[in-house]
Amino acid sequence: MSIRIEDLRFTYPKETKPVLDGLSFEAQEGCITVVVGANGAGKSTLIKSLLGIHKSSGKVYLDGTERSSIPNAELFRKVGYMTQESAILTRLNVFNVVLLGRLGSLSLKVHDEDIDRVHDMLKMLDLEQYAERPFYALSGGQRRLVDVAQTLVKDPQVLIMDEPTANLDLANELQVLDIVKAYTRQRYVSTLLTLHDLNMTARYADKVVLLKDGKVFKEGEPFEVFTEENIREAYGVNVNVILGENYRPVIQPSPAEAEKEYEFRRRSWK
Repeated sequence: MSIRIEDLRFTYPKETKPVLDGLSFEAQEGCITVVVGANGAGKSTLIKSLLGIHKSSGKVYLDGTERSSIPNAELFRKVGYMTQESAILTRLNVFNVVLLGRLGSLSLKVHDEDIDRVHDMLKMLDLEQYAERPFYALSGGQRRLVDVAQTLVKDPQVLIMDEPTANLDLANELQVLDIVKAYTRQRYVSTLLTLHDLNMTARYADKVVLLKDGKVFKEGEPFEVFTEENIREAYGVNVNVILGENYRPVIQPSPAEAEKEYEFRRRSWK
């Protein structure tokens, strides 16, 4: 189920400068498309606009069908959406929070299949030991893993995740992105992510969409997008880019950026 965006535009109320200014690109099935850009470039606004949370202009197509013509119930069933903000700090235990991800397919009775899917997802994300723990009692990183489980448990045909690795340590960051990659390939779904970490993007993305000033600045494979010149233009920093295995770029701050010094004057406290 592909995602195609055409001329997407959005301006916040009482503002004149658009956050999204004519975005157009496609996220294909079986591929991970990662949207990157500096803070304020429009990444999260893009996600909310393509889902209809923000009332934007332009067209969004899911598998060739315009999003506005898809009933909400069908949209919920087919699209797995993980927000940048973690779920509400509910008193529900972890098992029931993940079970909420099956709501689109639940009747008044919870079926054995739903229970089994939740158990499988908790096991996959090493969350079984927290199944009975209240969600609010988890750490920020643990809550993020529960958010991932809740998103994947309903087996969506389209996967949209806004900063899925926020608050995760390196091991869990790699684990989540490995799971997303496996799900994308094995289920042949369209996966659209936003990420801040350019090296993780280079490692996992099949396609990168680099935003600048509300527009698509560059798009293509990681080695095509992540050049020293493009990063300098989009982020305002100088970097060194080395092509590693399979032409996956490795991005490092240039020595001048890495050694930038800041001076704080000593203050006398009285």
